[in-house]
Amino acid sequence: TVLLILIALIAGAVVWLRSTGAEVDDRFYTIYFERQSLEGLQVRSEVRMRGIRIGSVTGFRISTWHPGAVEVLIRVDGSAPVRESTRAVVERHIVTGIANILLINITEDSPPLREVPQGEVYPVIAEGASQIQQVSESIQELAQRATETMQRVSSTLSAENQRALTALLENLNRLAHNTDRS
Repeated sequence: TVLLILIALIAGAVVWLRSTGAEVDDRFYTIYFERQSLEGLQVRSEVRMRGIRIGSVTGFRISTWHPGAVEVLIRVDGSAPVRESTRAVVERHIVTGIANILLINITEDSPPLREVPQGEVYPVIAEGASQIQQVSESIQELAQRATETMQRVSSTLSAENQRALTALLENLNRLAHNTDRS
């Protein structure tokens, strides 16, 4: 009986210690990623804010409610300032390929994110735009403008315009030659 009481006390102590641990304050959030690749993201990947680890990824799946999106569930320290203006970005280490989630507060004066949208279990953090995505979009826009410029140059130098330009230069040359004679 002493042994059974000792085992029950140890089990009770373990349960009590776990219930008073640091994870009690943690909050859960959902993020729907539609535009960013999640390559390299894993369960237990870090969630960071301002370079500090504030949580981890607890799970993800292809969303059945948001077509084309991946639903990511994260656990964040309760003291982290997750706000309504917070955006989530996938941050990837170039050398290792390991991905983390970076939370960025657009404004520090927005209220804390606590509202759970209808049909959701946890509050939803909006997807942001990663720097790689912004660079890619800028390059695509630059390439499109270069293509348009080349089309304009090409139409300006069409065969008809080249003949007209050649005729104009020949006339100017004759005019200059006639002026020199006078």
